[in-house]
Amino acid sequence: MPPYVVGGKPFAPRKAFGAALAAIGRDWPAIVAIDGDVKNSTFTQDFGAVAPDRFF
Repeated sequence: MPPYVVGGKPFAPRKAFGAALAAIGRDWPAIVAIDGDVKNSTFTQDFGAVAPDRFF
């Protein structure tokens, strides 16, 4: 799968996932994220940075 392009720069799909999840978590307090210790691969740590009380 080719990388996404944001602002003319390639953007890895997994990094896009983490950024989108963090943006959603910032706006929707009902969203939680559960990670199976792959947060550095899926960038779910971005969600944990904006909503640490809803990141498991």
